[in-house]
Amino acid sequence: MIEEGEADGSIFLRMDDWVRLIIPMLNSRLNDESAFPRWPVRMGHWTGRVSVAEGGGYTLGFPGVYATFTFTGGFLGCTTHAKNAFNAFHVSIDGGPSTLLRVPEGRAHLILAEGLTSGTHIVRIIRRNESWQGVVDIEAMITSAGGRLLPASEGSAASSARKLMFVGDSITAGAGIEEAPPELAGNHLESNAEASFGMELGRRLQAEVHLLGYGGRGLVRDYQGLNASQTLVAPVMFERALPDDAMSVWDHQRFTPDAVVVGLGTNDFSFGIPEQRTWIAAYDAFITRIREVHPLAWMILTNSPMFSVNQNAGNTARAATLVYYLEETVKLRRTAGDERVDLLQYRHQPGRPGNGHPTGPQHQQMADDLEPLLRSRLGWD
Repeated sequence: MIEEGEADGSIFLRMDDWVRLIIPMLNSRLNDESAFPRWPVRMGHWTGRVSVAEGGGYTLGFPGVYATFTFTGGFLGCTTHAKNAFNAFHVSIDGGPSTLLRVPEGRAHLILAEGLTSGTHIVRIIRRNESWQGVVDIEAMITSAGGRLLPASEGSAASSARKLMFVGDSITAGAGIEEAPPELAGNHLESNAEASFGMELGRRLQAEVHLLGYGGRGLVRDYQGLNASQTLVAPVMFERALPDDAMSVWDHQRFTPDAVVVGLGTNDFSFGIPEQRTWIAAYDAFITRIREVHPLAWMILTNSPMFSVNQNAGNTARAATLVYYLEETVKLRRTAGDERVDLLQYRHQPGRPGNGHPTGPQHQQMADDLEPLLRSRLGWD
C-alpha cells in the first residue's frame, strides 16, 4: 500500500516493508538566502570521484560517492541540478537509518534534515546510482539562519588512513541489489551502491572507498561486443572524474589506495570468449597503468561471480576460460617482477529470477570472500 501526504513542501511516499521515498519539490521558502544561507559544498568531507561544476559545486557521476556534513542548527538542505529524474541518494542523520532521497530533474532545493534539536549534527549522503542512470550537480549546501556548516577539519568526519578502490562493471556499482516493488521493477531504484561488496568492505575494514563501476562495460569491449573505439571501457574510465565526460580528467594524486580490486570479464565474455593473447595483453597494460599512478597498491584481480562452471555449457566455458586468462595475467605480472598481484575467485552468486546480478546478501558473501585476503595482504587487523 502507498500512502501519500505533505510535510513542509515535500511529498512522502511510504511503501510497506520496503523503503521510504522522499520526492523533494522545489520549495520557494528556500529561495530566501537571508533566511537560508548558502555554504560551499567543498566544506563537507567527500570520498569518491567528483568534478568541479560551474559555479564551484561538485558534479557526481560514479556510484557510491559519499559526503559527510557537520553543521549547527536544526536544518540542512542543498541545491541540486540533475540531468534527469533518475538520480538517488541515501541520507543518514546523526548515524541513524538511511532514507532514500530521489532527486528531481532540473534545479531544486532538497531538504536533507529539518526539525532537529539545537546543537551540532552530522548528515551523510551517498549516491546510489551510476553514471548512465543520471549525473547530478550539488551546487550549494543550505542551513537555516543562525546555523553554520562546519569545515570538515572542524567536524567529526576525519579521513581514514585506509583506502580501497574497486574497478569493475555493474556488479561493482551495486546494480540489481534491490528488489523493487512490482510497479518499479527494472527501475533505477534497484541500484544501491551503498550495499555493494566494496562499500561493505569499507565499513568492515574502516577504509575510505572509491567505486569505479559502470554497467555493461568491460576491459576491451561491452556486453554487446562493442570495442574501445565504439564505447567506454574500464581503462578509459579509470582516467576520468566523470565516466561519460572525456574532458573530466581525474588527478590520481587525490586518492592513493592501499589496494585496487579489479573485477572485469563479465561483459567481455558475455558476447563470446575473447581472443586470449589480446585480452591478457590488454589486462597487463591496464595493470601497468594502475601501477604507474599507484605503485605500492596491492592488486587483486577477481573472476565473475555471475559465471559458474556448474551452469550450462556456455557459462561453464566462460567461467573456466576467464579464470585461466586471469591466472595467466597474474603469472605474466609476477614474471615481470610485480609480486603485489593476486587472483581471488568468488563463489558463484546466482542473483534472483529475472536478474542475474548478485543480491544484497550475495554481495555480503562476496565481501566475505575478499575480506581475509585484504586483511592478510594489507596487515589490517
